[in-house]
Amino acid sequence: MTNILEELKENKNLLDKDLKTILLDKTINEELFKQADAVRREIYGDAVYLRGLIEITNYCKNGCYYCGINCTNKKIERYRLTKKEILNCCKI
Repeated sequence: MTNILEELKENKNLLDKDLKTILLDKTINEELFKQADAVRREIYGDAVYLRGLIEITNYCKNGCYYCGINCTNKKIERYRLTKKEILNCCKI
């Protein structure tokens, strides 16, 4: 199993069969989390990053089944923010 994790770390890619092995083997979780944390620390350190999403509209052209704002939802009240509203919400 450690060979699969070494290959993943080195190549940043896995064969489907190896990914399936990782997903099905619960004993690998601790080592996988440890290695993932090491990569995170190497790239980001211990800094905390906050991100925010500003939805400027809830009009949509897609019909994704999982999404409440998809174009087939006729019960939702649609909106579009104006340029002024968008710029005002970004002021700190």
